[in-house]
Amino acid sequence: MTIRTKLYFGFGGLFSILVLTGAIGLFHILHLAENASEIIKDNHRSIEYLETIKNSLVHFDLLQAKTSLSPEDSELEMSSARVDSILLANLNLEEQNLTEPGEKDLVKTFRSLYMLYKNEFIRLKSEGGLTSGHYISQLKPLNAQLNEINSKVIQLNLSAILRKNDISQASANRAIIMMITFLFVFLSLSLILVLKFPGYIARPVNKLVRGIESVAERNYEVKMDYPETSDLYEAGVAFNRMADRLRDMENSNIAKVLAEKSRIEAVINRFSDALIGFDTDLNVIFVNPSACELTGMDEPALIGKSVSEVKNVNDWMQIILKDFPAVQENPEKPYQHIMCKINGKEQFYSREIIEVVTHGPELFRSGYVIILRNITIYHELNVAKTNLIATISHEMKTPLASINLTLKLLNDLRVGSLTHDQAQLLSSIRQDSQRLAKIVGELLDLSQVESGHIKLVQTEIQPGDLILYAVSSLMVQIESKAIELEVSIPDHLPTVLADLEKTLWVTINIISNAIRYTPAGGKIKVDANTTDQEIVFRIQDTGPGIDPAMKDKIFEKFVRLNPESANKKESTGLGLAIAKEFILAQGGKIWVDSKPGEGSTFYFSFPGYRK
Repeated sequence: MTIRTKLYFGFGGLFSILVLTGAIGLFHILHLAENASEIIKDNHRSIEYLETIKNSLVHFDLLQAKTSLSPEDSELEMSSARVDSILLANLNLEEQNLTEPGEKDLVKTFRSLYMLYKNEFIRLKSEGGLTSGHYISQLKPLNAQLNEINSKVIQLNLSAILRKNDISQASANRAIIMMITFLFVFLSLSLILVLKFPGYIARPVNKLVRGIESVAERNYEVKMDYPETSDLYEAGVAFNRMADRLRDMENSNIAKVLAEKSRIEAVINRFSDALIGFDTDLNVIFVNPSACELTGMDEPALIGKSVSEVKNVNDWMQIILKDFPAVQENPEKPYQHIMCKINGKEQFYSREIIEVVTHGPELFRSGYVIILRNITIYHELNVAKTNLIATISHEMKTPLASINLTLKLLNDLRVGSLTHDQAQLLSSIRQDSQRLAKIVGELLDLSQVESGHIKLVQTEIQPGDLILYAVSSLMVQIESKAIELEVSIPDHLPTVLADLEKTLWVTINIISNAIRYTPAGGKIKVDANTTDQEIVFRIQDTGPGIDPAMKDKIFEKFVRLNPESANKKESTGLGLAIAKEFILAQGGKIWVDSKPGEGSTFYFSFPGYRK
């Protein structure tokens, strides 16, 4: 049976119940109306006729009594004739509305007696006049008999009305009981139909929905077996075909996934670096042999375990999983170097945390991979390089001192005068010697920074004294380029705890860069201010500014500011890198703000300090 046929039957049944209920109610209403009409039609009218006759008899009796006193009164005669006509008219109507048993005989007797009563009245009046004696002895008894018969007919109709009213009431009660019974039955049928019919209609649809849910749970063996007469027969056939195709596709996909899994596992296992994979719930999903060897744990002891479970297994796992995965959110440190001792020897590893992102309609996180690379050899090479630079730089100090002493002696007139060309040559040698001394100094500072052994001697420093000392040491260069210098130092600045030598070196280095890149006739501003419990030093120039691409790199080693516009011989690209390390080592901050063509502003700050 199709869904449409079921709907026809269901709604047809409800419509039939509604029509039947209305028909039964209408039948009983019409039946009650008919009974009421019969009461009004038959008995009520008879009572009206009889009441008129009764009143006519009363009037007639009064008129006869008056006539016996005034026999010649013509008006009384006319009134008697009028009352007689009214009485006979109502008597005729009553004879046409005889409905009750015995009513016909009583009315017939009434007519006969009334005719006798009227004839007797006429006879007495024609024979010598109607006297009061005649009226009392002959007419009055007849009138009383007529009233008695009339009362009997009225009582007969009143009894009929009461009887029919009881019958109508009983009929109404039966109708009410029958209507309540039918209403209860029909409501029960309607309720059953309302409750059961939707389920009967929806049952095949629900079956299809459950089948779809089963397929969604990868149960492809479910089948839809609708009869051919069902509206869902074709849907069931399509569903079965879809389930078969999905089963075949999944089997094929599983084979592909297993093959890909085998290839990925082969790559992971052959990877020389240690790899540990986690899902989004931070449970270990894979480790390669290098990771097992490094952590001292086998694969079954790690797979499926959460970070909290494996983190405290040994010291190595604590080091590897420190701050994981929160540290991955720091974009400034994509790599973290960790160190541990293996067999009494320090080993250095770089830890990289990679967030695995799945691409689809939307990007979502699939897990994490920790990569541990052994960088011990690179660390050792870096230490060797730092030591070599420090050694060479230190050893170069002695020949540089000898060269400077020799240059000083050659410039002494007591040794002998120099020609113009010789003087220029000595000046060039002196400049190269000074530049070489600066490079040696920067290399020594760099080796100190890279080795992590920055020696700080922090004392209380007045920011104004620091700025004035740095500016005064560079006044010759500032005046040689006719640069306008503006120094602003507010009163009552708090002192700062800093290393005077290194902080002065940073200040001089930044101001020297400003002088170098500010064109002749330009302007340099140097000031210090308090901001949020900090002392902020600012050096602003009117030079060419910094390329946005270079802005984030200028504090790196061997990066020079706009080398195409500067004297390449005067810069090694180490000054700002060393300045950054000096400031950070003292707990301060350093940064730059610049736009091409608008100059640059360098800032460095220290926490304010005041006793």
